[in-house]
Amino acid sequence: MRKRILINSAKMIFLPVLAVVLTAGTALRTQAQRYHNDDEMDSGYYKICTANHLDESCWVREGSLMFYTEDEFSSRVGVDVSKWNAELDFQALRDQGVEFAIIRVGFRGYKTGEIEEDYRFCEYMDEAGAAGLDLGVYFFSQAIDEDEAVEEAQFVIDHIAGYTLSLPVYFDTEDVKEDEARTEVLAEANYNLNARAFCDTIESAGYRAGVYASSEWIRKNLDLAQLADYEIWYASYSNTPGRETGFDMWQYSASGDLEGSETYLDMNIRVEKEFQSVD
Repeated sequence: MRKRILINSAKMIFLPVLAVVLTAGTALRTQAQRYHNDDEMDSGYYKICTANHLDESCWVREGSLMFYTEDEFSSRVGVDVSKWNAELDFQALRDQGVEFAIIRVGFRGYKTGEIEEDYRFCEYMDEAGAAGLDLGVYFFSQAIDEDEAVEEAQFVIDHIAGYTLSLPVYFDTEDVKEDEARTEVLAEANYNLNARAFCDTIESAGYRAGVYASSEWIRKNLDLAQLADYEIWYASYSNTPGRETGFDMWQYSASGDLEGSETYLDMNIRVEKEFQSVD
């Protein structure tokens, strides 16, 4: 998610088990849509599944909000934000249907290589949490090797201590269109290794990890089969997400127009399936 003029840019990914409600020997669970059915989960197929199985006719857009209407599934809308969004009224966003916020912890300079905190990180975390939104975070990476990716992950871990996250920590890997970036020399294998190093470090600290990337960036630089252990946050601005990429969260717009924000918002949707299983 880079800066755009009055618009925060892109990111994405999902959640395997979101809730467990015990009822008379069974558990009602919700899972992110990438783990689409029980057969896939039982067979382990989801580990290499990179296609989207959702019904394209069930996506419904109402203004800035997106919904998924297939039976047995539920969907939630959220925003991702950084300092470029300036002042935000998270309670107003929640009142309009926003249920979660993914907040940028920081970034590595695409020229300097220096790591910096997003100066609105603490403000956004406190205010979004006070409004009752579920929280996740992301870091804009410009790591050129695994050691730098681990350094970025440790920076995030240090900054989220004391906060309760119900959504993952995302590794944001994307193109820098305004200028040459220090990562432009990397090959696909390096992007995958860096993502894994970041995510493994995050998960070793007890958090869920994920990877954010656009559809184009995934095609050029990522192998999702190698990243199947982590949530995928997928950015593609259209009325449906398409079939080529399995995902846990879809960033469907960078032009959300909601009260409570003076800038356009990145809009995201999570789709989860409810099913009964015997403990």
